[in-house]
Amino acid sequence: WQATDVQSAMISGYQWSPDGKSFSYTVRKGLGRELPLPNYSGRTVTTRNIPRSVAGEDPVETSLFTIPFDGGKPRAVDRGGDKALIADVIWSPDSKRLLVSQAEPGWKKRRIGILDPGTAKLRFIFEETDTRWVETGSTDWSPDGNSILFTSEKDGWAHLYRVGAAGGEPVQLTRGAFEIRTERFAPHPPRWAGDWIYYTSNEGNTAQRNFYRVSPDGSRKEKLSSGSGLHIGLVSEDGHHVAMLRADEGNPFDIWADDQRVTKSPGTAFTSHPWPQVRYVN
Repeated sequence: WQATDVQSAMISGYQWSPDGKSFSYTVRKGLGRELPLPNYSGRTVTTRNIPRSVAGEDPVETSLFTIPFDGGKPRAVDRGGDKALIADVIWSPDSKRLLVSQAEPGWKKRRIGILDPGTAKLRFIFEETDTRWVETGSTDWSPDGNSILFTSEKDGWAHLYRVGAAGGEPVQLTRGAFEIRTERFAPHPPRWAGDWIYYTSNEGNTAQRNFYRVSPDGSRKEKLSSGSGLHIGLVSEDGHHVAMLRADEGNPFDIWADDQRVTKSPGTAFTSHPWPQVRYVN
């Protein structure tokens, strides 16, 4: 059956609630500006248009809705305006609340809000401003739904923070001259599973990534990966198992689960080739 009926706009994303009874979805009101993207890889140069804004333009408005999975009347979420960029929309573990992280137009303010049951307006629990630029970071619920985990550059570095779902003063969980980011080759954001918070960071070497876990109060930090290169971890739902993508200068990514290698991507031709050794001088 068709659950939504969106006209003169397009659905740009949706998320099922954990209990499968509802979902949230975003509606983008138009494509905005389109600019040609040249492709130089063929015998001739070709172009295609892609949606792309330019500095100073108003963002395309995006509305957020919730709706029962079997259809019905959509409920619009009041985010304080539809021009703010939505970074995260995450259902609470009990499927009763919605966590929304957004950046206001101009990228000088970031806010994290919660949609409570029976309401239609976000209740903001965290706000961050910067006269230069604010990073959207990542957000997540605690397993019991009582706290929110997020990253912020409040102290100049991207670190982990925790704040109560009811609001209050955020608690900084990690500190130091390193950053915790979700990157194109490291797409898994920090995750709260069981009694630990798991994350990937560049601590110790900005050219490398290692996998860590820390207690929700910021104590007992533990490094779970070893060796040089990239170690992109993902913890299981129950927090009992860890899978990891590993790669270094001589080996492409492969999957390891609980320190046991699962895949072996390079073929014989690759492994037998005399690749030059990489030596870092700075």
